[in-house]
Amino acid sequence: MRVLQAIVTAGLLLAATVVAATPITYAYTGALNQIPVLDPDSPFPGPVDETTPFSGTFTFERNSTDGAADPQTGAYASAGSPYGFTLAIGGLTFAYSGVTVTIANNFVGLGDQYGAFFAEPSGCGKFSCAFFSLALIDPSGTALGSDALPTSAPNFASFLYSSFLYQDTIGGDQIELDGALTSLVCIAGCTVPEPSSLPLVLIAALAATFVTTAAASRRRRIRTP
Repeated sequence: MRVLQAIVTAGLLLAATVVAATPITYAYTGALNQIPVLDPDSPFPGPVDETTPFSGTFTFERNSTDGAADPQTGAYASAGSPYGFTLAIGGLTFAYSGVTVTIANNFVGLGDQYGAFFAEPSGCGKFSCAFFSLALIDPSGTALGSDALPTSAPNFASFLYSSFLYQDTIGGDQIELDGALTSLVCIAGCTVPEPSSLPLVLIAALAATFVTTAAASRRRRIRTP
């Protein structure tokens, strides 16, 4: 019995370890669809206009909790390394720590929306702090089943619209980039087993091994003259 209790305890400790940190990384691509604000000059070494492509990633914690009380919306914040987003455009690459994944499920006037954003501390002006946002929008409200945090990339084709916005001041130049996404895929973390299932499977396997070994031991004792 004590051995079996030890097995269960080890499994629970393993469960805690699995839940501790399980980041997921999505990669996105897109293109600008409006003339960018580059004031007074462009900080980019390459051309940036209303057709410029961009790409990047964002990494979030799959076990982050919902910070929104509304049952039709979710806000899942992940702070600190390795969480955050990157953006590559016009020969420059940006990186910011922290990201919040937002979910709207059958929200009145909006439908379904999957999004991610980063904002530097409140109180900043429009260009004095960095702001990053991307979103997929389905006005029919059929793309998502709930406001729970998806652990795999949402089906891009299920959304009718997408949006992208990035604002910041780079080298004294104010920038605002508006565009639309062309893809959103998972590149790391989506194949991790559910935190609750892996320890249970291991506990069951260890317990079965213990029971089989104990039964064999009893049979040997019985057969011994």
